[in-house]
Amino acid sequence: YRHDLWLKNRLSLEKYIKECKGALLQMDSAMHNFYEKLNVNSQKTAREILQTHPVLQESLILNPEQLVREGRDLYSRLQSDTEMVYSRPHDLQPTFEQRESLEVVKEWMERLEGRLDDVQLHWQERERILGHSLKVEDLERAMKTVVDWILTPGEKLLSSQTDIGDSYRTAEEQRKQHEKLELKCTHSYATYAELRHRVEEVLQQSSEGVGDLKAQRDYMDTVCRSFAARLERRRNLLILSVRFHRLAEELSNRLDDLLNLLLQDIDVTDIESAEAALR
Repeated sequence: YRHDLWLKNRLSLEKYIKECKGALLQMDSAMHNFYEKLNVNSQKTAREILQTHPVLQESLILNPEQLVREGRDLYSRLQSDTEMVYSRPHDLQPTFEQRESLEVVKEWMERLEGRLDDVQLHWQERERILGHSLKVEDLERAMKTVVDWILTPGEKLLSSQTDIGDSYRTAEEQRKQHEKLELKCTHSYATYAELRHRVEEVLQQSSEGVGDLKAQRDYMDTVCRSFAARLERRRNLLILSVRFHRLAEELSNRLDDLLNLLLQDIDVTDIESAEAALR
């Protein structure tokens, strides 16, 4: 009989049981605190909540997983050491205490694994929900950026350009200025188109917490389309202004030529010279 080996295994078993109890209590406490904080701090963003996940994951998943692995090692060691406790192991069967120790280790491992399965299901679902919320928050922030640009600098630029020109040169200059304004809007319009596509994808994936997202998408649509319509109306107006003044200048030049012709002294002595002058 090897008392030192028996004592070592007994201490390892008691230590493992104590750690398992502590881990289960810690898991219950961490889960309770996690959902309690979600309810109390409902104003926190998904990004802020996700930043706390590494600490929670250690308490809820990583530490218990390590304990399960240690339990398997302890179980294997107890099985092998059972034959070494006695000097002639082939003559002896495991005692009640030895069998009980193996059963205890197995029971605590199963309890931890069962709790882990439950926690991981909740964890995966929570990460899915928070991941979806994070997408929604990013989209809402990006849509606000587009709308803010149109309603502030974009509106200021468009409102400052009201002249349509009083000549072909000034009308053409106004048209070129308008083209520069449209170029400045290109990035916002590209972002707008991309955001609409991304919003549609999110709406198709889930219907959770998308009420505000739909409202902001509709508001962005209204703002962008209204601004685009005003840009198009001004562009068409400037094109008409350029055409009008170009035709007006051409007509004015022709009238000037005709007036100069009429003011010229014409030497007419007979019918033939008069017809030639008229041509």
